[in-house]
Amino acid sequence: MSRAIARVLLSSITRASRLSTGSRPICSLPPMVNSAARAGTVGGGVKDPALLPKEIRNSKFFEFERIEPNVFRAANLSTSGQQSPHAAYGGLVMAQALAAAEATVSNAFKPHSMHSYFILNVDTTIPVDYHVRLLRDGRSFCTRSVEAIQKGKVAFSLQASFHVVEPDACVHQSDYPKVVKPADECPELNESSKELLERISRGEVKGSEHARAAIAKHSQVDRTQWLFDIRCTDNAALFGLGDPTRTFYFWMRAKVPLSTDDDRFHRWMIVFASDSTPVGVIFRPHTKNDFSPSMVFSLDHVMHFHHHEIRADEWLLYEVESTSSGAGRGFARGRIWGTDGKLLVSLTQEALIWCDWGYGSLVFLTRWT
Repeated sequence: MSRAIARVLLSSITRASRLSTGSRPICSLPPMVNSAARAGTVGGGVKDPALLPKEIRNSKFFEFERIEPNVFRAANLSTSGQQSPHAAYGGLVMAQALAAAEATVSNAFKPHSMHSYFILNVDTTIPVDYHVRLLRDGRSFCTRSVEAIQKGKVAFSLQASFHVVEPDACVHQSDYPKVVKPADECPELNESSKELLERISRGEVKGSEHARAAIAKHSQVDRTQWLFDIRCTDNAALFGLGDPTRTFYFWMRAKVPLSTDDDRFHRWMIVFASDSTPVGVIFRPHTKNDFSPSMVFSLDHVMHFHHHEIRADEWLLYEVESTSSGAGRGFARGRIWGTDGKLLVSLTQEALIWCDWGYGSLVFLTRWT
């Protein structure tokens, strides 16, 4: 007998226990983007949706087949930003795992923290099953554990805690960073890398042949299909060619307005984008000393959400600092700010960084000077 497959919007999902276990519904959201793109920006001014980047047009990243009450299958795993043709982008895996967890939680609960561990590459050529364990359902908090399973092995693990929205008690936050350039004055990554190469050729910035090659490679990455417009406020410093610093600032937002006001979808998109810069901030400034990693692999990623009202299609300031690197691992911490000065997300990430002979650390090879 053929299985019945019903389509259910995630916005209508409350608890897994309240859903029919006799059917195996596909969970999805409304179309990801509005029909008209934002004017005056990358990908903007497009009136015909068919002219939008293919990845944005056809994205079904958060469409799942619910094969069991708490098991969600995702088949859409390929993105243009992945480093390997068959290894899924870590930000997508994190976002899908959080989406699967939220499908088992009432809308009254919002995630306040999530701890992710990358164990194996997720193969983009075959579906992945997100197994959600309901660890606790309390009055104020819910706890979920998610395992991404492929070929019978756990490739990724997530633990997430959810909290009902409560009134403020004591209130404070860090000061908003003093950023030199607003988003509109920062070129997108390809253009800023090309401008940096021109500055090097004019002698305005000193850079070795290795540094120029690395910057040229960075400028040639095809970002036309990326879901986010990401801009660095100081691209020269990012490659170690400006004033020595371990803290970098990126402006980011979805390339087109999103068609839903569902705070969960915007949150998943922020999780998706959060994995895009920390690892590069760890090793890229060492380019000035001709460092080139032989392998880079995210190990873990931790996010704390301070506010649930967040929009991925408005400019966000992503502050990233690498505080330590050695013994084959690099560490970075980040903060995501709204343009109103509100601290929205705090995060940390650790990554495997191997040197050219297969094992080593950045500290053994090169130091910031």
